[in-house]
Amino acid sequence: MRVATSNLQHGIPDPVGRPALGRAVAPLRKLAADVYAFQELDHRRRRTRFTHQGAVLADALEGELVWSRAKRWLWGAQANALVVRGEADAPEVLLLPGPGERRIALVSTVVVNGERWTIANAHLSLNPFVADRQLDAALDFLSTRPKPLVLLGDLNLRPERVEVRRPGSRGRMSWQLVSDVAITWEQLALWPEPPASADRRRRS
Repeated sequence: MRVATSNLQHGIPDPVGRPALGRAVAPLRKLAADVYAFQELDHRRRRTRFTHQGAVLADALEGELVWSRAKRWLWGAQANALVVRGEADAPEVLLLPGPGERRIALVSTVVVNGERWTIANAHLSLNPFVADRQLDAALDFLSTRPKPLVLLGDLNLRPERVEVRRPGSRGRMSWQLVSDVAITWEQLALWPEPPASADRRRRS
């Protein structure tokens, strides 16, 4: 299974400028991911012409949309989303701890090429101390879900803060960092290395 994640900042292609979500579609298609995780997508917001950006991307990438509001503005929202080129089932939303902006992890079971996975898409605080707590909360939550597991998203943490994660409070799991802001697969005594068939990549 191949995964990709990006904080799309409601479609702004540069640090400043007008939203242009369509510019992201071609590069995302080239990644040929089975599961895409997006953060900061708009829904019913004036700045993006009241577009449901998750639905636009799901249509463009020919996948099933799993969507959850992270923040609300009047009648609109900013959201996390998964686009699954397979089947998605039993979505859950974990409200992450800490002060400041509302932060969530969107969790769903997905079936890709006949294999079932638990996928989580998290967007953590800009405050690294808060983000540490939120990451631990997400990992503890995932430790109770069916395996194998993947956590990806915009973690807002430097690699050295993510790389070593002790087993959660339930004592069941350890995690391996696979890129600068993404962590994935469970390591077990009987599964010391990722299976050769698994292709997990992070892109931004």
